[in-house]
Amino acid sequence: MANISAFQANDRSSILRTRTTDEPLEKSELSDFFFVILTQMQYSQKYTLVAFLKPMKVGAEFAMADWPLHTTLADVFAIELDAIIEQNLTDLLAKQPSICLSVGEDAKLGNTRVALINKNSELQDLHDTIINVLELHGAKFNAPEFTRKGFLPHSTIQKFERLNAGDEFEITFVSLIDMFPGGDWQKRKVLNNFNLKQA
Repeated sequence: MANISAFQANDRSSILRTRTTDEPLEKSELSDFFFVILTQMQYSQKYTLVAFLKPMKVGAEFAMADWPLHTTLADVFAIELDAIIEQNLTDLLAKQPSICLSVGEDAKLGNTRVALINKNSELQDLHDTIINVLELHGAKFNAPEFTRKGFLPHSTIQKFERLNAGDEFEITFVSLIDMFPGGDWQKRKVLNNFNLKQA
């Protein structure tokens, strides 16, 4: 999901800085208020790394509400992305074997319905390898508590497809996703696919 909680408004947002939280807005001020909230947000560039269950082409775009079925391997993070980082991921993930996984029970993460993925040592190793590379290059995670020992593999239940308990699937590639392509926080874009080592 897009993180829209962190933003900076310009000087026209003084209306928000000078009043208390329980002070009602006058009718004449409402347009200024919504102008600040809706048009003056500045979103920082963020990424995520996921494993799609079906092939995805580099450059493919989709709406944030229409994610293809996937499981997240590195939750949303900020980083100064460059060719060196992508090459590091390419080289390291090429040494990681593809992983066969099974699906567990349904759960709720906050208000999001998910199918939990049964975590094994191979999946944890893949996750840790990715986190190591990202942290080496200064990545800052939105929710660091869900990295390493806090890693909770799952697949969000989408509008038209889902994984069910007992399903099995294989991770053969990892995709780097731009969470803010072209300045549009409502879109997602596949920037790169990193193939895992095939048996």
